[in-house]
Amino acid sequence: MVLNIDDQTALLDELESYTNGRLSKEPQIFSANDLNNNLIRNRSSLPLYYQQPFSRLGPLPRFSAIIGICDDGLPLLFDLSNPTAGSILILGSASTGKIQLLQSILHSVALLNPPSDVNYYVISPEPDRYYEIANDDHCSGIFSSYERSSRDIVIELTALAEQRKTGRHTGTVVILAIDNLYAFLKNNEFEIDIHLKWLVQYGPNNGVWCVSTLQAHLLDQVNREMLLGYKTRLIAQSPSLALTSGLDRLPHSIRSGSFSTQVGNQSISFNIPIFD
Repeated sequence: MVLNIDDQTALLDELESYTNGRLSKEPQIFSANDLNNNLIRNRSSLPLYYQQPFSRLGPLPRFSAIIGICDDGLPLLFDLSNPTAGSILILGSASTGKIQLLQSILHSVALLNPPSDVNYYVISPEPDRYYEIANDDHCSGIFSSYERSSRDIVIELTALAEQRKTGRHTGTVVILAIDNLYAFLKNNEFEIDIHLKWLVQYGPNNGVWCVSTLQAHLLDQVNREMLLGYKTRLIAQSPSLALTSGLDRLPHSIRSGSFSTQVGNQSISFNIPIFD
């Protein structure tokens, strides 16, 4: 079944209302870092991959990841020590930079944190696309969506998160990066849906984060309860989403190839960084 415009609007509105109703009153997990006043500001436009030398970003907090570079040249940060914003869904049509954004987030994790603090797993239908990070000390494994090992990782991380519920967040923060959420779910049994749905919703509270990509036209092919567990959505400029009222809240200035996310009541657009 193809998701029509009315269905897309209803689903996006539901996702939006779910997020707004559950965000903590504490400071948002996303923040425009202002530690380095020498960063270039007031750029009228930025390319899709904004070349931001990592050394110019200044000291950044522990347990951080860089989501992107805002239009003023400052980084948009993700705090891996605060579960408020929950799991992350990168949403857009084909060829809008979803995989590049996912790779960039993982790269920033490796640059900002020692392996003893944060590591990650990657599940992808095209694992060869991640060969550059395969030998990274932060990388605990890259698995094909079609192999049993990818299912085992989800079960293992679900068990880890459940064990951590009995105490405070101990041990290494873990990121489970799922490239093409639909492909992974399609090739696995219903049991994995249950495990992953739980992990998406409760993992961040226990130091296990899910960051997934999904093509916009496949929204109706993924369990709605699972989608609702992704409290933070990074939305690419996408023809299939631009016609829906669910994106009326996004900046009209958003450019093709850029992304936008909701931070409280504010919509923020950003670009994918490349680090030296």
